[in-house]
Amino acid sequence: MRDLRQAAADYRLAAGRVRPIGGLAACAPQKICERDALTTHKPPLYSRLVEVFARSGVVRTDITPIAFSLGPLARVARLVQPHLDEVERRIAQQTAAFDPAIEAYVTYAVGGRGKRLRPLLALLAGGATGKINSGHLDLAVIVELIHVATLVHDDIMDATEICSGEMIQTQRRFDLKLEVEDYLRIVGKKTGSLFAASAELAALISEADLNVIETFKNFGFQIGTAYQIYDDCLDIAGSERATGKTLGTDLRKGKFTLPVLIFLQSASDFERERCCRLVLEERIEEMTELLRIGATNGALNESIAAGSDLIREAQTVLDGIAANPYADALFALGDALREMFDQLRV
Repeated sequence: MRDLRQAAADYRLAAGRVRPIGGLAACAPQKICERDALTTHKPPLYSRLVEVFARSGVVRTDITPIAFSLGPLARVARLVQPHLDEVERRIAQQTAAFDPAIEAYVTYAVGGRGKRLRPLLALLAGGATGKINSGHLDLAVIVELIHVATLVHDDIMDATEICSGEMIQTQRRFDLKLEVEDYLRIVGKKTGSLFAASAELAALISEADLNVIETFKNFGFQIGTAYQIYDDCLDIAGSERATGKTLGTDLRKGKFTLPVLIFLQSASDFERERCCRLVLEERIEEMTELLRIGATNGALNESIAAGSDLIREAQTVLDGIAANPYADALFALGDALREMFDQLRV
């Protein structure tokens, strides 16, 4: 099996072209066509999901200041908690300006999802390179609204059964030929880039030196990529009670994440065929269990190790940064994410 760290390094050095769709289509072309074909009729403006919230008339105007749940991230967030509370208030103000037809759903999406990691990163990077000011607060609001917008967009696309949105990832749904390098490229464009922008722009707002700005950009990219790997592992090994969301959603959508790809790399023809059958028949619980047990090849644990390695690399990037409480908190953010990874080990 190819070393994952080398694959990650190759991705950072060169962006390759994405290959055409393949894989599961060979196993069951009719099924895949049904899932992947774009609809030919004009879709409704809003999805059924949005309409439900719009008709309900329930609009929260009292979004409470964000407080990270007790755990590793709470210790890191404590340093900038007043700033995070202000960011939350500004986000609530922005939400009130949305089209009334979707305001209720957007309020729900803003208030109930995510750990606000991007604003946290922007604020800590701002403090690590200077004094946190209104520009950093604006940045924190903007990056979080961009993130929420992608969540809302995905929900609308899923509810209307239209295959669009995250274009590359959508194109590679149900693709057994997807490689780890392809996955890293997708994750880099999807999550790594927004984390990178959060840290880079925070340093730019602080008028830091160009090399410092580049350092924070690289740190954000690696932390963001690692966090996406964590989220993908959580989708397999997490607890619905703890996460508050349905697990196995990536598999249901045909999005093959790192644990699946690692499993497929060393799987026998029989195991690949079984994987194909389980996914197509939507036997997600069985597929999830297959990835969790060590008898397969420890795909989940190897994915956790890969994410932890990326975090260590990101922390190394900070070695040349002048020490202060915010820089220390950025390093601690990496430790917190590694602790979250360790909680998923089987």
